[in-house]
Amino acid sequence: CKAACLLGLCKQGCLDCSTADAPQSALDASTGFTSGSADPCMADLKATAGACSADDQGKLSDGATVGKAGSDCGLSAYNVLTGAFNHDKFLSCVIVTLLIGSDCSDC
Repeated sequence: CKAACLLGLCKQGCLDCSTADAPQSALDASTGFTSGSADPCMADLKATAGACSADDQGKLSDGATVGKAGSDCGLSAYNVLTGAFNHDKFLSCVIVTLLIGSDCSDC
């Protein structure tokens, strides 16, 4: 399951592999109880082809600027006390900082 789980432990491929009969029964035998199931993460997110306009693409061409915006916005959207990450706050910050469209920011 290692290869299937490289992109994320809650990705559908990883869940399919790790909940197959052999790994599932081994886990249950090891723990002494029947393990639960997990829902795939980010399964409902679909990239929209062409979500970034030519203007947006130009604004995203400088990796240093985009990286700094991602870092700054990520830090402002993360709550250290609760460990929660506010995705909407992050996207709003990226839109305002980089001056890109909302559809483009979510990709």
